[in-house]
Amino acid sequence: MFRTPGHLVPAAHNDGFAFGDYAPDYLFLWCKRPAYPSGGDSFLIDAVKLTQLLAFDPATAELAEFCWSTDIDHSEPNFPQNTFAPIARTVPSGRNQVRYHPYLAPIAGESEVAQWPLVKQWSEAVIHVRDSGPMFRAEAGEMICIDNYRVLHGRDGYTDPGRELYSIWGWSSDAVAVPQQALDIVQPDLAALAM
Repeated sequence: MFRTPGHLVPAAHNDGFAFGDYAPDYLFLWCKRPAYPSGGDSFLIDAVKLTQLLAFDPATAELAEFCWSTDIDHSEPNFPQNTFAPIARTVPSGRNQVRYHPYLAPIAGESEVAQWPLVKQWSEAVIHVRDSGPMFRAEAGEMICIDNYRVLHGRDGYTDPGRELYSIWGWSSDAVAVPQQALDIVQPDLAALAM
C-alpha cells in the first residue's frame, strides 16, 4: 500500500492470484454504497497494453521480454503454488493473461539473483501506472466488469465503514482452470482443487 493524503491505497492486482490457474478470468465489482463523503475510488490498468508499451521502448524492452518468457513464482506467502509461469502468457484459449500482485518472486535457484531486478522493475512499472493513471468512483448500483486476465485493479483508501462493494468471480470456458468446488480465500488449498 502507499499513502496519499489521509488514505492508504492497496496494490494493483488480479483477483484470485493465490489460486494460480484457478483464478477467475472475469471479475464483477458491484457497488451497493460508495464511501462518503469520498474515498474508495477505483483504478484499472490494462496490463497487456503495459507490456506492449514496455516492449516498444528500448529502455524497457528487456523487461517486456522477461515478462513474456521467464517462469516465476506466483505464490502468496504461506500458500505455495508449486507451479511456475511467466508474468505474461497466452493461455490455451488464445487469450493473453498478465499478472501482478505484491508477492511475485523469481523461482529459487541459480537464476534467482539475476531475475530479482526484473521482477522489481515490473512492480515499479505497475506502481508508476497506478500512481499516475486516472481514478473513478463507483456509485450505488453500478457494476464494474473486468477481464481479470488482462486488467489489474485496485482502489483508493477510505475511512467510511458503511462502504459496501461486492466482488463476484466468474469463470468462462476460456479460463485456464475452473474450480469444481467453492474456493476458500482465507486458506487457499490448491491440492484440493486438483482432485
